[in-house]
Amino acid sequence: MKDVVLNTFVNIANSPKGIGISVTLNVKGTMISGVLISYEEYLKLMAESFGESDDVWGIGKMFSEGFAELISDKQIKIDVDRDADYIHIKDVKILDPSGGFINSKIWRGKLESIDGFIFGSLGEK
Repeated sequence: MKDVVLNTFVNIANSPKGIGISVTLNVKGTMISGVLISYEEYLKLMAESFGESDDVWGIGKMFSEGFAELISDKQIKIDVDRDADYIHIKDVKILDPSGGFINSKIWRGKLESIDGFIFGSLGEK
C-alpha cells in the first residue's frame, strides 16, 4: 500500500510546478536518499547518463537518443490527477544494511515497496 503523504509529494513533483525536496526512503532495510524529481526529469537524466557512456557498439547513444525523443516529442504525458506508481530521485546515496554506501545519479522505485520515509538526506560517512 502506498503512503498517502509520500504519494502526494510525488504527484507534486510530477506536476508542471515540480518540487525539489530532499527525501530519505527506507526500502527493506536499505536507506535511499536524494532529491525528489519528476518522471520527465528522470528521463532527461537517464538520456544524459546513456549519452555519456563509452560503449563500443553505440548502444548508450541509441538509448540516449530514444529517451531524448520521448521527451522532445512529448510522448510522455504525466496525468497529475492520477496517483503515481513510481518515485524518482536524483543525487542518490544508498546505505545498505551492512553500512556500505553507494552513490548514483538517479534512482527509480515502486511507491508500494517503500516501508518508510523522512524529509531530509543522508550525510556522508
